[in-house]
Amino acid sequence: MYALLQATNDVTIIKEIASLTKQLANKKNIHVNKSVDQSIGYLVVDLTKFKETLLMENATQFTPEGGPVTITTTQLGDMI
Repeated sequence: MYALLQATNDVTIIKEIASLTKQLANKKNIHVNKSVDQSIGYLVVDLTKFKETLLMENATQFTPEGGPVTITTTQLGDMI
């Protein structure tokens, strides 16, 4: 299996994942929040795998109706 690496803006990808998560969350009236570190900039990732990893299906599945789900990005040294 090969990784298809692409450069993507951190803010853009988190907004996209939050949007997909909201579609799942709306069924249970779950509030999706995002907190993005604007200083991170661009990531080089396999977008498909990255989205699958961050898609918050488990969070929406196990959050009680009306509860919150928060997606946060933070940079710690050279790790995001």
